[in-house]
Amino acid sequence: MGLDLATFLSVYGAAFDGNLTHFSIHNMSKPGLSGSHNNYESDASPTRCDFFKCGRSAFKLQPDQYKAMYDLGENITLSGLEKLRVARFQDSINTNPYFFNGIFSGVLVQPAAYTFIYRFMANKSSEFPEGYLNRDVLGSFFSVRTENGSFIYTPGHERIPDNWYKRALDDPYTIPFFLLDVVKMAVNHPQFLSVGGNTNGVNTFTGVDPGNLTDGVYNIKNLLDPKNLMCFSLQLSQQGPQPLFQQLGITFNAAVAAIARLFGNLTSKFGCPQLIIDPVLYEGYLMNYPGWMRSLQSTVR
Repeated sequence: MGLDLATFLSVYGAAFDGNLTHFSIHNMSKPGLSGSHNNYESDASPTRCDFFKCGRSAFKLQPDQYKAMYDLGENITLSGLEKLRVARFQDSINTNPYFFNGIFSGVLVQPAAYTFIYRFMANKSSEFPEGYLNRDVLGSFFSVRTENGSFIYTPGHERIPDNWYKRALDDPYTIPFFLLDVVKMAVNHPQFLSVGGNTNGVNTFTGVDPGNLTDGVYNIKNLLDPKNLMCFSLQLSQQGPQPLFQQLGITFNAAVAAIARLFGNLTSKFGCPQLIIDPVLYEGYLMNYPGWMRSLQSTVR
């Protein structure tokens, strides 16, 4: 993983779901990743259940979802994982009345759940410099074995496979590299960029026009530019977390300062346009989504 991407994810996670210096993967300190629904963790995971369908057990691998990934074939590719994401996204719309595709958690983190599988787990070699991901390697990383046609998941036994080689040091998976993957998926499936969710039960997905949120600065068309997509997600995430910070009990000024330092550096690097968002208007849009509102109630220390 590139230093820029690793730094971004760790600082963001510590600010939103930890104590500003670190955060828990699960159970050690709250909220941690297990309590990060709709601010870091997202619905439509490749292998995990939607949060409000499985509650506190949503962190557990679902064998039927793993099977869908396994069924992509012996050579699991990024395009295959993209098809899986389409199916999982639609399944969330169809079955989860609280499905919400957030600005950061949905637009950026959700695709990472798919691209990271291939970009980081695929076995690299001179023959396959971008990696070759077969079922054995997948099973080792996810701690799943097949037995009489069934998939057996053993929590805590995830491991790096034998004879496995990581990405070359001179080919890190950086933020620009990741954004290209995100945009390629979005070009084929524009619904991935739809910030919104189900509003009145299943199959009621309604998106927010990014132009309305940003006073015309961003729209669905220009979000297909990787730079604009990153700027949109960074700027909206930076200006919209007030209710969430207060709900978590985080020291507001300290959290905002940590995020501002991180986002300020990145928005400067990407040359993001100046954007002033009305927080009342922004929060008003979010309040239309039961999934967002319920995540505020469930994310507690």
